[in-house]
Amino acid sequence: MGRPRDRTFTTIIQLEMNTKQFTYASARVRALETKLLNLPEVERILGASSAKDAYKILNDLDYSTHIGDINNISDFQVVVDAGLEDTKTLIAQICPDSKILDLLFISFDFHNIKTILKGSLNGNDRDSIESQLLSFGMIPKETILSFMLDEDKPLLSIPTEYIQIILAGIERAKKSYKAQNNDPRLIDLILDQTQMELLAQIAESTRNKFISDFVKAFIDLSNIKAFIRVKMLKQEDYVEEMNENILFAEGGVLKPSHFLSKMDADTATLINMFRGTNYSSVVSHGIEAFEKHKSFVYLEKYANDYLLGLAKKSKFIPFGPEALIAYFFAKQNNAQIIRMIMVGKLNHIEQDLLRERLNTLYV
Repeated sequence: MGRPRDRTFTTIIQLEMNTKQFTYASARVRALETKLLNLPEVERILGASSAKDAYKILNDLDYSTHIGDINNISDFQVVVDAGLEDTKTLIAQICPDSKILDLLFISFDFHNIKTILKGSLNGNDRDSIESQLLSFGMIPKETILSFMLDEDKPLLSIPTEYIQIILAGIERAKKSYKAQNNDPRLIDLILDQTQMELLAQIAESTRNKFISDFVKAFIDLSNIKAFIRVKMLKQEDYVEEMNENILFAEGGVLKPSHFLSKMDADTATLINMFRGTNYSSVVSHGIEAFEKHKSFVYLEKYANDYLLGLAKKSKFIPFGPEALIAYFFAKQNNAQIIRMIMVGKLNHIEQDLLRERLNTLYV
């Protein structure tokens, strides 16, 4: 089904990562951090009188590596995606350890896998499925499409261990999908869980504290967001109908049992449940914002801001993989900010409302 790259992946025998080999890569991305969006630039875009003016300002910034057609404002995402693609290409060229690339980009492979699986089960044609795939993953989108749909499977350029974990997740998702009246939510939930647990294994194999802490926090926050959504939307019955844990991933500081044991808790006590954890502020502010706005946008923002705070700690580490991880996270953060502003401008959302929803900046 697949052939591993020429390297060893194991969670049993782990060699500590040599951080000195990242000296050049660290210096390169530190220099590029100066081109990340800053607050005055964001305020310029926010202050634009129209979506067209906002797009023009974006194209004029040093941040933009691609210029979009000012008359096709709705295509702004193409410009943003092209910038992320450039960043991926650069990091892939300068990163000396492939496990770091896996940590950064494998989530896009899972996005593609979920898209293909849901599309094929829904009877969508190949072209419409391919049009929804992202090009930022470790596996070329044409390859993963063929791997998922064709009888003659292409070789995948990821370790065999990854492939085995992914295939197990796919089969589990298919089985649950069919058992629950073709519910597409199960495909997302199970493959998200599979992705998190694979990330945890890769992070552990690096024996790097920053990476381990960052991935554990990412998993914890993903579990917390899922838990709060279920509780605030009163979907506990849906979770309890499942014969297995499909919602919460292993690999974080907070175990799945932490959430499952509290599924019957009153929503009024949710904030207290996370007091004493690192995520108390994220939870309290996220729940308060939901009760006020009836939206999870703010919970997403607070969770992202927490991770950004962890990423900023990499600035105090002179060389190592930390700089690469922080830089790509910062670039994704910038892309989310631009996307939210442009969508807001296109929908004529007030500037102040947009501003309070935006993620914190890295610089």
